[in-house]
Amino acid sequence: MIYLIIFITILIFLVYILFENANPMVDTYIIERDLPSSIKQLNLLHISDLHNYKFGVKQSKIKKIIKNNYDLIFITGDIIDRRYIGHENAMDLIDLLNGNIFFVTGNHEKGYKDFDKLRKMMISKGVKILDDEVISYKGIDILGINDPSEYISLNKKVKKNTRKEIDEKLSSIIKKSKNDFRILLVHRPEFFDIYAKYNINLIFSGHTHGGQVRIFNKGVFSSGQGFFGKYCGGIFTKKDSVMYNSRGLGNNFPFAKRVFNRPQIIEVIIKNTNSN
Repeated sequence: MIYLIIFITILIFLVYILFENANPMVDTYIIERDLPSSIKQLNLLHISDLHNYKFGVKQSKIKKIIKNNYDLIFITGDIIDRRYIGHENAMDLIDLLNGNIFFVTGNHEKGYKDFDKLRKMMISKGVKILDDEVISYKGIDILGINDPSEYISLNKKVKKNTRKEIDEKLSSIIKKSKNDFRILLVHRPEFFDIYAKYNINLIFSGHTHGGQVRIFNKGVFSSGQGFFGKYCGGIFTKKDSVMYNSRGLGNNFPFAKRVFNRPQIIEVIIKNTNSN
């Protein structure tokens, strides 16, 4: 009898994990900020780390859970996976999104041999790829950092001081910023202290996959931070800066599964305290 109970328990757990991995969710946050007076409300959508994963036909499961009235849509890297050729699922995601789409690269774009082709396809769809630059939108500056990863081969990277490079990139981009309210798109959350140093209002990041396995709402292991990383899926505040680190959507390997860590899309609704 005990073996039957164990078997049923394991079976239920496996079914739960498979269901959870196949069905993304949306977390919505409503905040208030001092925006330009011409903006009453700003609706943002944040997607990260798709890894070319497929959520239904033509990403139908994602289409069902997101709205069609976003002012700005942010994709913070790893829309594809460098280990596999093919970006059809990534482009299916782009095709269903309706709004101003901004994209920054992750470490997987840097190792994907067909990224130039994918890049051209994304630009043809109206995606604005922020390559260490700033674009203004209605008095708001949107900054984007191109991920510094470089790959010699599929798994071997160029050794570099990533922290220093991120700091230098942001220092250079900030000099081009003209507006008081700034949003930063970046793949890596572990350099939050650098982003906050430059008084960025909102930061959107990915990369951690929420720690892959979450225990008591804490990520177990994330790339760049190791076990129980400090910035691993969630909302983090430092000085006047707030960072949203998405748990992302896909997995690095087909056999890898998230545990207690459902694929996540983030909505942020910003109500303007200056609109009245």
